[in-house]
Amino acid sequence: MAPRIIHDNDSLFDRYHELVAGDIIVGRVRLRRGEEHLLLDLEARGVILVPSATAQLCSRSKVFQAGILGRFMVPGTAPVYDLHDLMRLVTEYGCRGVGRTVCKLDRANGGQGVLLFPSMEDVYNRPDCLQA
Repeated sequence: MAPRIIHDNDSLFDRYHELVAGDIIVGRVRLRRGEEHLLLDLEARGVILVPSATAQLCSRSKVFQAGILGRFMVPGTAPVYDLHDLMRLVTEYGCRGVGRTVCKLDRANGGQGVLLFPSMEDVYNRPDCLQA
């Protein structure tokens, strides 16, 4: 059987449960927040994604970008998933004498969610920085 080639999101979701190994989805999959697991499911079933699931996740999340590409970013770039990560960075940045800190809120697009703080401790004192 020839692989199905899906070019649009409507067709993808109409045929989602029929897709099998070798089928191909071309284009970015439209997902709502919390539906990222669908990409994992498609990959686990052997469905080919173009662009790849990793590329699609990376395009959606600055935290994911920082996690896998941080070494190519500004020194000190680190993903913050929760309060524990933030507290670790407050200590680490304090020991390194880091002053002003830029914070990019995850999934805040179009220039939204880029915040400049006088210090990392000021980021910690702003509770909405961990909420997106």
